[in-house]
Amino acid sequence: MTTEDLDRLIDVLFADLKLEMPGADDPTDPQEALARYREATSKYPGGMSAHQDEHVIRSNMFQSIQMEVRSGWLTQGHFERLLKRLSKKEGRDEYLQWLAQLQAHRARLAQQQHRNSRKEYKPLFSSKQEQILSFLQQKPSGPGPLVEEFKQREDVRKRGIDLTHALIYEFEWGFVTQQSEIYDFYVSHVWRHGTERYIDRFLSGWKEEVDHEVEAKRIQTWGDFLISFDDGISNFSCLSLGNLVGGEKGRSWIGLEFLVRIFPVLAAKVIDPKYKFARDWRCV
Repeated sequence: MTTEDLDRLIDVLFADLKLEMPGADDPTDPQEALARYREATSKYPGGMSAHQDEHVIRSNMFQSIQMEVRSGWLTQGHFERLLKRLSKKEGRDEYLQWLAQLQAHRARLAQQQHRNSRKEYKPLFSSKQEQILSFLQQKPSGPGPLVEEFKQREDVRKRGIDLTHALIYEFEWGFVTQQSEIYDFYVSHVWRHGTERYIDRFLSGWKEEVDHEVEAKRIQTWGDFLISFDDGISNFSCLSLGNLVGGEKGRSWIGLEFLVRIFPVLAAKVIDPKYKFARDWRCV
């Protein structure tokens, strides 16, 4: 797309939105500028609000057309025909409808790709049956070689991480600590490669797991088990889960579902820089 093509596209999309601003000079006072803009848009059907909404819609159309041209999907011949259609309201409405359908189709494809990648993703580790049983029966193994390795790290000592009063369950892949009904999860691969770099990815991964569990109708909300989630920053761990009401129901879910099925796949995705989570944890 040439500069001339861009100018033609802008003219077609925004020609009827141009305003004749009252006053000879550009106002420097924001209040005066707003007053002039409100006066100018008073002649537009629906007033200032309608004009702003329409401007946003046209801007989105402009950006989408640019993307289609860059992707090679929209050839020059298609572009010329599209310009003619967009010059009329009916053509713009048709394009918006097509664009909405295209975006919905792409969203469905992206979701399906994530489902497929989840099915094919290999767990980073597995736990022995007797270790899971010990966790369920609340029979801690105590600190082993991996706990000692973790405690000897300089970054751990600097943060003053104290596991003295925690119940410790050590596995081949790392360990879990329990203090009251709060469980912290530590993976050796993570602390050996810099825990802090993975914090955001564990947060995003947890949100993705919430979506998958609800989507599969295994649960309606995490409130069904009264399990709380927190990042592991304070204890320099991967993440923390809280069994809010205590008792066997929450502990059973953490042991049989999270430790056995969810966490191994979640950890594998987190350490794989090529894996893109469906949404960032910062997005609600």
